[in-house]
Amino acid sequence: MEPRVGIVILNWNGWQDTVECLSSLQGLAYPNFEVIVVDNASTNDSVGQIRQRFPAVRVIESPENGGFSKGNNLGIRAFMAAGVDYVWLLNNDTTVSTLALTELVRLAQSDRRLGVVGSVLYEYDQPGVVQAWGGGSLNKLFGLTKDLKYPGIPSYITGASMLISRKTLLEVGLLEEGYFFYMEDVDFCLRVIDKEYLIGVSSRSRIYHKGSSSVNNTKTMKSVKSDLLFSESVGKYIKRNSSLVGLLGRIFIMISSRLRRGEAGRIPVVVSGVVRGYLR
Repeated sequence: MEPRVGIVILNWNGWQDTVECLSSLQGLAYPNFEVIVVDNASTNDSVGQIRQRFPAVRVIESPENGGFSKGNNLGIRAFMAAGVDYVWLLNNDTTVSTLALTELVRLAQSDRRLGVVGSVLYEYDQPGVVQAWGGGSLNKLFGLTKDLKYPGIPSYITGASMLISRKTLLEVGLLEEGYFFYMEDVDFCLRVIDKEYLIGVSSRSRIYHKGSSSVNNTKTMKSVKSDLLFSESVGKYIKRNSSLVGLLGRIFIMISSRLRRGEAGRIPVVVSGVVRGYLR
């Protein structure tokens, strides 16, 4: 029998995306999986809409929006208690190819040293364009990340599609809940590697992701809230994985980048965010 996989999908006010994601999961060729949707205290009718369309899918309602890590950990804990062999974290703004899960499990089963396996992410509206080859590169000192756009070995696997073995979760632990959004996948993969596990990418596992890399596109003006969340997470990452030198260097990089982009007005936001994240 194929290994048992628990799929965790996190929803916050995005039931339309979540419903489309759940619909695509019905086309998976893999025979042995279950789904949990964790609703992160949506302020709309997400829970009702999801339950109406997918009454067989378990929905866990979080009493608060604790962010990406805390929400996903609710689903992970439920599946670990149920005894699954793997947990697949999957963003709600994705759709999956028929063999997406089959190929993830195939690769994970091929080498017991693999703790985390990722998919190749493609742009949802441009399905021939690679958004990220499993994850990205990392400058560990400064916490700088960049999506990998071609076949290779990333420094981390993106949380948009991350298959984690039960053994890995037992030895490494869950996602760090100090991160609200951003950098939690990087932090988790570093902990996995520290435990001498490997990370890998299945080239045949194709995921189509609406959450475009435009979030990090220098031509796109991100919201102030997004800037603040990102910079706080970077500060927390540096505190956990780098040094004061890394913090000062990242502040310099942030200031220089915003000046080049004509976003000088955002400098106080990102600098205060990264410092606040580092000090917490």
